[in-house]
Amino acid sequence: MENSYNRLKSGAWGLRVCGDKPSPGQTVEVTRRDGTVRRETVGKVVWSGPDKWHTGVTVHLCTIATADSSTTGAEDTTNTLCVECGSRRATTTAPDSSGIMGSVCGRCARLDPMERSYA
Repeated sequence: MENSYNRLKSGAWGLRVCGDKPSPGQTVEVTRRDGTVRRETVGKVVWSGPDKWHTGVTVHLCTIATADSSTTGAEDTTNTLCVECGSRRATTTAPDSSGIMGSVCGRCARLDPMERSYA
């Protein structure tokens, strides 16, 4: 099984590591959908359990460490997706046309609330 990127419950991109449980600060190779391989540093293991698609395989969902927090387990907030346009630069929250709050990038935050829809 290959390690891959996975969306975490927080909305940020994280790592899906197969096999042995990684340690915070450990570097793992992650295969992207296009087949390219990147090296990422594990921030914090947020969930471990059986893989629901492959019997007998244990997976670990981890945050991606930032350069200044590789051993603290802090989450990389630059990977938080904008709920409106999908960019990886959501830095603020704003309501949509029905009042639902969501993480948005600066460009989408400037839109009128009636122009945003997160549903």
